[in-house]
Amino acid sequence: MTLNLEAHLLEGIDVFNFLQLIVSTPKDLAGKSYVLVTKSLLSQLPQSTNDTIEHCLRHGFVEVKQLGRSNEYWITRKGLEYYHIEDSRGARFKVS
Repeated sequence: MTLNLEAHLLEGIDVFNFLQLIVSTPKDLAGKSYVLVTKSLLSQLPQSTNDTIEHCLRHGFVEVKQLGRSNEYWITRKGLEYYHIEDSRGARFKVS
């Protein structure tokens, strides 16, 4: 994970911006986007970022693949559709 991604996650992030982080990362060979987050970073995240990630998981915007010392957060089709709708409207949804 790059320092820029870490900084965004550590400062607190909303749903749209979390999805935007995933969308803006390089895609894998299948053309899918994901963010790799270490478990040590996960333990340092503010509650607002944890709430955002849980919200995204609960609503099917992302899927998580748990690896040894990290988690991969993959954007789903539903998450990508939500991201594009919100991006076109200029709206942002903040988990409180």
